Amino acid sequence: MAEQRCHFIQELLETIPNLQPPPPQDSQQLACNADSQTKQNGKEREVLPSEALQGYLFAFDYSDGLQSGRRTVILGRLLFQPTDINGRGPIVVEVHCDCQGHSCDWKGSNGRCNWDGLDLIVKIRFPAAGRVYEEEIIRHLLNLAAGPHTWVCNHLPNLLCSFTIPFDGHGVQGKLQNKLDDEEIHKGRVIRGSIQERIFPIWEVECEFEEAQVVYDAFQCHEWVHDIGRVLHRDISMNNVMFRRIEGKIYGVLNDFDLATCIDDLDRTPTSKHRTGTRPFMAYEQHYINWNGPPRYRHDAESFFYLILILGCDYSRPGKKVKDPPFQAWINGGDEYLFDKKSILCTNGKFSPPTATARFRYRIWLRKIQLMLFHGVTS
Repeated sequence: MAEQRCHFIQELLETIPNLQPPPPQDSQQLACNADSQTKQNGKEREVLPSEALQGYLFAFDYSDGLQSGRRTVILGRLLFQPTDINGRGPIVVEVHCDCQGHSCDWKGSNGRCNWDGLDLIVKIRFPAAGRVYEEEIIRHLLNLAAGPHTWVCNHLPNLLCSFTIPFDGHGVQGKLQNKLDDEEIHKGRVIRGSIQERIFPIWEVECEFEEAQVVYDAFQCHEWVHDIGRVLHRDISMNNVMFRRIEGKIYGVLNDFDLATCIDDLDRTPTSKHRTGTRPFMAYEQHYINWNGPPRYRHDAESFFYLILILGCDYSRPGKKVKDPPFQAWINGGDEYLFDKKSILCTNGKFSPPTATARFRYRIWLRKIQLMLFHGVTS
């Protein structure tokens, strides 16, 4: 696994233009850094894969509405990566402005760096050129979040900027294009990136009440996104229901609109693009071999049920899995397996969730939701 991750990092460095190694330091500072990175409590320590990009510089075109130019950020820890660079999913890395508190070319109204004090990430993906990008959907939603709808801003990603870098067709980039052998490959791929304010995964909440609040907030946001924004998320999962804190208060955030689709375009989307999402959380109907869509609101609503089911049954408390999680097999289950399991669950009129002992509140919640799902499926 470590070798695979090192290979991933090397491919990443060769693939993304404008990614530069840390600037050279004097020999004394380098020796100090090397010692601190490889030793812990006086013992040798293996450098973690999440630390592999720390200190690297990344430059991109940027505009704040007042001026435009090149901006450089310094990378921190690698927070999320697919299994390899041509796998599904974004690359997410902590970042901060390279000014590091010194003179910055990008000043806010207070004369300091306009990103000063913000906890930021860079998110990098390799989508097909010409598709509607996540950043466009987020901007569309934020533009609608005015007047009586301003509450929803606390439940959507905070997008600071985005950028597109075309593949040059050579080196690892060219190889990557050849590996991505889906039906959209003839349209080409691009490197798509965004700088966003960092939000946190649901398993990092402090208690069960906060966990339930995060799910509730994300569901309310999802409903608004569908009804007001006319957007269907299409990938409700544990990774995409996250949270932020504002002045000590927790807010659930609906994250990752990479697979989202405008509702008015659903009937014009190729049927091959309908079967999408994160398998353990997909609606049971979407696992059926002959299902060709289109996706509907009810599919995302069913995904929220599976999210609550797994939180309540596979975890004894936030972030702590039980010894034998009853739905662990769903993670790697195929379509046939998941269709059978979920269709039985949805049509069971006497459902009794196998929740952990300490999660009795989830048992009540799950029974009520499953009963509504049962009546909807069997009607």
